[in-house]
Amino acid sequence: MLAGPAQGLFARAGNCPATLRLSTTPGDILPDNVSTPRGLVVKMPGVSGERLPG
Repeated sequence: MLAGPAQGLFARAGNCPATLRLSTTPGDILPDNVSTPRGLVVKMPGVSGERLPG
């Protein structure tokens, strides 16, 4: 269990829609055993509060 106060989106229990996008550098779909930079983006619309800069 994590210690510390919950903040922002996690300040209270609830549900929020989310869109996830997985990305890789090459345009080809490669197997997991090929080492390339990969990324994960999580977009959560409708979250109240201030946005972080940038």
